[in-house]
Amino acid sequence: ASSAYVGSSPCGVPGRAPDATGFTAAVEQNVEQDYELQAMRGACHAQRNLLRHVAGGYATRTSVGTLPGLAAAKRMFSVPSESASGILQLLQAKDRTIALDKANGAEEGQVLSMKGDTIRVMMPGPVAVGQSLEVDGVLGVVLQYNHRDAIVARVGAGRPRTGAPVIPNGTLCLRELPATSNGVSFLSAADLVEPSSNTRATSVFRLPRPPGLAKRQPVRRHLASGLAALEALLPLGKGQSAGFVGVAGTGKSTAAQMLMQSQLPDTACVYAAHKPLRQLQARMTRTAAGGSNISVVYSDPATDSLGAQYLVPLLALQLAERLCLSHRHVLLVLDDLTTFAGAAAEIPVPPIRAPHIVAAAADFAGGTSDERSLSVVTVLDIDPGDELPARDRDLLRGVEQSLDVNVGFCAKLAAQNVLPAIDVNGLLAAGFPPPHQAPLFQQLRALLMAAFSSSRELGEKMDMSRQLGLHIEIHDEEKHNSANVARALLSHVSPRRPAELAVLLTAALIYHFPKRRVPSPLELAGFQEALLETVRSGHPSLWDLLSVSEELSADEAVRTIRDLGEVLLAHRLDFHITRPDF
Repeated sequence: ASSAYVGSSPCGVPGRAPDATGFTAAVEQNVEQDYELQAMRGACHAQRNLLRHVAGGYATRTSVGTLPGLAAAKRMFSVPSESASGILQLLQAKDRTIALDKANGAEEGQVLSMKGDTIRVMMPGPVAVGQSLEVDGVLGVVLQYNHRDAIVARVGAGRPRTGAPVIPNGTLCLRELPATSNGVSFLSAADLVEPSSNTRATSVFRLPRPPGLAKRQPVRRHLASGLAALEALLPLGKGQSAGFVGVAGTGKSTAAQMLMQSQLPDTACVYAAHKPLRQLQARMTRTAAGGSNISVVYSDPATDSLGAQYLVPLLALQLAERLCLSHRHVLLVLDDLTTFAGAAAEIPVPPIRAPHIVAAAADFAGGTSDERSLSVVTVLDIDPGDELPARDRDLLRGVEQSLDVNVGFCAKLAAQNVLPAIDVNGLLAAGFPPPHQAPLFQQLRALLMAAFSSSRELGEKMDMSRQLGLHIEIHDEEKHNSANVARALLSHVSPRRPAELAVLLTAALIYHFPKRRVPSPLELAGFQEALLETVRSGHPSLWDLLSVSEELSADEAVRTIRDLGEVLLAHRLDFHITRPDF
């Protein structure tokens, strides 16, 4: 400003002597001119950048195919702008036009193409992952988008047509469910979701946040499973994540249903499965007899879309999270996870991969400081010993790091009709008994661990002798056959109460079974019922003591096991499979 002032007067009149007021006015005028020049330059840059953006698609961050390209950009900026405020006014006018078009329903999109259950659509307005769309009257959810099109998964029933209209809705979320009494309720994944216009609505693709380290508490409470093998060797605790792993047909789903049937009425159970409704109704009718509240989230792979199948574990996880607010303990069982992984693999662009969803569910298990806990059981139809395909391998590797307990199921036992075929040998390396196991079962556990470990070593010795062509002693073979029957005695078709489990475990420990083969499931079930009735009716005082086994001290537990053993030995000749052949 000073250099400009030397050759001219402040007011632009040559030859006039300067004064302080004129100098200040000159400075202010030049500064104002500099500001206006900078504003015009910035407006030119902003105008050029906006032209580029509009040519490729207006608001490219969140819009899909908004404007036809450069011609629309030129029409938008047909009026010359001299400042940044003019650019802002044009943008505000465009936003008002978009809002008016949306209110008038002018933002309807169009179906471009279809491939299976995934749809490619063009939308004139902003979209987001997890947003629900009405595609030719069929409910869909956005999986992915770019500035050209969006990929949508079909959730509802129906087959949209190419070129059909697409109407945007709110975020797809889990709908509100009415409070249910004790019993079982069947919830289809397609009927369990609804669009929400609330900006704070929870998307179906949101994974719950696990409890923080400050709130997470150690496992101190016992989770009843009703399974003799688990209750004896590896009892579960409330707040743990467990995995039932094995080939199909080994009784994993049956074991999971026994686990739910063993829960008290104040426990809320959520069961996710990919099975037909009729099959689930036939199975879950008996499971709900225990009195607990069971919510079954399901999809039928034969009739439901891939989008509905993909949402099953996500919806079950969010439902369990919601039930944690009203129940002290929630049990979440994710069944048919290999079927879910197959459905997720057929979706071109799943927002979350199947291993991540299953691992997040296992990580969500835990207990908090307010005595609330969530237990998670994952069921995997996978044989860890085989060479797995990439999909199953990723699923197993993704979840096994998040499991507290891994229960294996043996195909060899299933071939002998021993169901559920829990691999007892895999439970022998469990180490010390957990603190939530009752003292009576801790005593039985120590004795059974020693007996089963000895029989496993004997079996390995016999297998090596056969391979080497060596002679096998008769007493070793007889002892090994008896141990196989004792292991089969830990399997049963219905969940057992603590008193029943104590009787069966003690019988497996002290009885010698002279039969050369494992009895049939019918024979084993008859022997178990006869054994329980002998103790229940013939020794009621002992039965009452076993019914409160969790309240017994360590010394009382030792005396109770001794008395029970003496009673069982006195009746060893009353049963066919324990009576020696003369």
